[in-house]
Amino acid sequence: MKKVLSIAICLCTMVVMSLASKVLAVSASSMTVDCASVLRDATHCASGSLYGITETKPADVNGLVAPLKSYVMRNPARGGYGNQHGFGAAIPVSQKLASVQSAKVSIDLADMLPGWPYKWPGMTSWFNQVNSFISDKKASGRNNYYGYEIWNEPDGT
Repeated sequence: MKKVLSIAICLCTMVVMSLASKVLAVSASSMTVDCASVLRDATHCASGSLYGITETKPADVNGLVAPLKSYVMRNPARGGYGNQHGFGAAIPVSQKLASVQSAKVSIDLADMLPGWPYKWPGMTSWFNQVNSFISDKKASGRNNYYGYEIWNEPDGT
């Protein structure tokens, strides 16, 4: 009797598990979206660009960037020869975006260094570069900066 009961319980368990896995598979592969239900207005908090604004492009930030209500533009601290990027320096970009109320510039300090992986110049040189940039940023008189990224992709450099 115990053997028959054990077999019956095992069979029932297998049937239940089989049905449950089919129900879970069906529910996991379908989703309903009610487009008429609004959760909240768009905040644009995740909108912006990675090196998408340079000193010269786009020419018309009020017509092309402002309507998007972009929030954070990530740019290298310095651009030009000897830096990772030859364009898009944060200070001139912040000047270009000064009329776009929603836009802030996030400053990638490590992009002041040349090459990839970055060519490390030593702590003294690094501190001099960072201090020089911070002085220039303060002298710009603008407050449309988001913050500093101290080091980019530390596992790669």
